[in-house]
Amino acid sequence: MKERPTVHIIGGGLAGLSAALEVCRNNARPIVYEATSQPGGRCRSFNDSALGQDVDCGTHLVLSANQAVRTLITQCNAQDQWIQYPAHFDFFDIASKRAWCLQPNRGRVPWWLCHPGRRIAGASFIDHIKLFQLMKSNLNPEQMEHCIGHPIYKHLVQPLALAVTNTPVPIVSWNPLRDVLRKTFFRGGQAMEPLVPRTGYTRDLILPLIHTIEAQGGRFCLKSPVKQVFLSGPIMTGFQVRGRTLMVQASDKVIVAVPARAAHRLLPNIPALPMSPIITAHFRIREHCDHQLVGVIGGLCDWMQTRDSLVSANIGASQMLLSISAERLLSLLWEEVKAVLGLVGHVPPARLIKERAATLMLTQETDRLRPPAQTCWNNVWLAGDWTATGLPCTLEGAAASGIAAAQAALLR
Repeated sequence: MKERPTVHIIGGGLAGLSAALEVCRNNARPIVYEATSQPGGRCRSFNDSALGQDVDCGTHLVLSANQAVRTLITQCNAQDQWIQYPAHFDFFDIASKRAWCLQPNRGRVPWWLCHPGRRIAGASFIDHIKLFQLMKSNLNPEQMEHCIGHPIYKHLVQPLALAVTNTPVPIVSWNPLRDVLRKTFFRGGQAMEPLVPRTGYTRDLILPLIHTIEAQGGRFCLKSPVKQVFLSGPIMTGFQVRGRTLMVQASDKVIVAVPARAAHRLLPNIPALPMSPIITAHFRIREHCDHQLVGVIGGLCDWMQTRDSLVSANIGASQMLLSISAERLLSLLWEEVKAVLGLVGHVPPARLIKERAATLMLTQETDRLRPPAQTCWNNVWLAGDWTATGLPCTLEGAAASGIAAAQAALLR
């Protein structure tokens, strides 16, 4: 019997795991080299002693339109570990204390626009129609404000652009954002229904992926950072891990699925792309809350997410806030949480996480420089949300990139 080809996957984040699963599905054998003791990258959970519970590293959002992530959930038989909620998005304006809900109907015909209570606050029916029409234009979000009016720009385009791209709106690349809107907002509520893990990303996605990959012959090498790769002409001949050199055989493939900065260090011809930070605060409250996603207008926080007794507040593109102490940021964010959710009291047990290089700074120039999966080496491919997926740096982009890289490698 012919031996299964081996695919070395450097990096065990979501891109690397999705690549490994696709390799298994194509009757090849993946070996995943992960630098830490826990695969998953930014898509994972950890037990926080200060909060007394598991928390996710970031406040990700998976929607029903995210086919790549949904494929992973299905292929590792984790469907029962996820809850799908109706397309119901709350917003709160800090200055005016005004709250409203964006609630599209499930079908593609947007009859919900006829109901003022389901539309964006302060925006007319005509404003919404203008937004639909401008989807075909090449205007960036800032230019759109002059065409669609201030309310719909302030209450939808601006917070959505920041949430999706983690990039200040005046400099964001419009193309990836437009692609997301086309696949979600403009396909009706059936494409916008949030999928939420019951307990957390590690238990409900990462562990099922690992178990499925191992059951199909895949192997994981944890605490195994790849420090150096060896290149000779058109191929990678080996790489250094745990102080020894592993040789890449003639029939082997290599998928580099590490973050953008690590990929640049390993393969210097990959451009050094600018990164953007995210700050997330987790608060453990006494009250029990159902799942709720709230866009915050005019505050320090951009989005809040509630689940059970945990409230997570997210600040995207937060370069200017990195030098502020955790204690001060938690105090400021807690005041906003109280205003939005109607809570009282002093700051409860909390954890602040500063991710200094969470995603790409997705400007038009950065988007142009994102490398494709195929490299100049015949046996090396790239995977990661930072590669040229056509999507922003999201879980969907990471999953799609891993699947695409594995398919390309196995076709070679």
